[in-house]
Amino acid sequence: AGCSAMQANATELKVSGSIHPSACELSVNGNEFTIPQQDLDKLPPDRSTELSTITLPGTVTCAFPARFGLQFADTATVDGGFDDIFHIYPSNDSSKSLGWYEVHLTNGQADAKSYPFARRKLDNNAMTLDNKVRSKDHDHVMVLAGGSTLSGARHATFDINITPSLKPRGEFDAVNEVDIVGQMVMELLYL
Repeated sequence: AGCSAMQANATELKVSGSIHPSACELSVNGNEFTIPQQDLDKLPPDRSTELSTITLPGTVTCAFPARFGLQFADTATVDGGFDDIFHIYPSNDSSKSLGWYEVHLTNGQADAKSYPFARRKLDNNAMTLDNKVRSKDHDHVMVLAGGSTLSGARHATFDINITPSLKPRGEFDAVNEVDIVGQMVMELLYL
């Protein structure tokens, strides 16, 4: 006994969608700041000197809403030190600290809404409201608490406040002019 089947009718089902890249661009207006020239004889001999805070505006712009955080690292090769400062050193010797600078993120906005900054732990997403950037904080990122951490943001703005301090006068060469530098890397991470 044979079996036969007739094709009654056919229809086509189309599956479609889109994959949006999370491509974001991080920019800092200025990318560089200059510490005003300091006269060695005006630096105190026994204590550090805190200089005026410098503010650089930062922006993250994304093609589509993205969840992101910022991570920072000090490029100095100074041994020891603290985890929450970035070093200032002679331009010809990144292993000798002549000062430091502290960094705070303020005035954060995501898609035109204001949010405070927080440190977010990468492995468990725990957050602490804190706007101070740490130089050796590889297991945390700085996030806007609410905007980019929840559903994603297309545009974020913030201020990077940098407060440099110089070591006491005796740490500097008393005869030759010393060019000082400091450098940090700021990286955007997708969450």
